[in-house]
Amino acid sequence: MFGYTFWPEKLLHVNVNALVGAGGAAITKSMKYMSNDTKNKDSINKQFVYASSGYFIFEPGAGVELNITKFMRVELGVSYRIVSGLDLPSVSNKDLGGLTGNLAFKFGAF
Repeated sequence: MFGYTFWPEKLLHVNVNALVGAGGAAITKSMKYMSNDTKNKDSINKQFVYASSGYFIFEPGAGVELNITKFMRVELGVSYRIVSGLDLPSVSNKDLGGLTGNLAFKFGAF
């Protein structure tokens, strides 16, 4: 995750960020039917996973932060998740992507 905060010394300021990475998704049977046999987890996983796929993710975003104290900030932000490379039946890249909002409480030495 990369980011930059503009005018962090101001009471109200702006930040921009981007998440870049990879993920994985799987379509499985309901977990309630899984065995408690912990010795043979590989065969259990193969039996219950119908399909799996890796994917690339890019999520640019921006937020407005409010300095509450010297060590606390509150952020209200928005981002847009872009997913590429997902290969699952009946699940598309757009199903995992889209617009998101967030509320964050940040603590530390700023």
